[in-house]
Amino acid sequence: MIAPERVRAWFLIDADPEHLSDVREMLRGLDDKENDTIVVVRIDEVGGGCFNLVAPVDASSQERLNYIDTNLRNDVRVKTHRVLQVVKHESQDQRLPPHLAEGYISPAEFDADKQHKVEGEIDGKPYFTVTVSSGRQKHSPGFTPWG
Repeated sequence: MIAPERVRAWFLIDADPEHLSDVREMLRGLDDKENDTIVVVRIDEVGGGCFNLVAPVDASSQERLNYIDTNLRNDVRVKTHRVLQVVKHESQDQRLPPHLAEGYISPAEFDADKQHKVEGEIDGKPYFTVTVSSGRQKHSPGFTPWG
């Protein structure tokens, strides 16, 4: 059985500047490290625009993504936010990988992307360039071809 596709989105958040760290901690608290239903890839503080926090998120379902949305909507420290949902992940720009962020490789992505796992052959046996499996990645999303 193939696992259902995961839902990926960017949360653009305008939080009260005095409570940025509290909002970051609230978002980190929603990350489900045990079951990976919600993977908060990273939370960046940004300036020069309408939002001061940006958080890419990988969720196991639309309901889990809606759960984050509801938490942000109900948090009085958040002035406003937007959700930019990724319809289909096409590729990852690996030139400048985000530092110390986490990513998620779904089982379907891992199974479908054989070209990044086998680099070539030595004495008739394949050798691998990436020794990862599906699931939560403990390093930058740019580290693997899956993003």
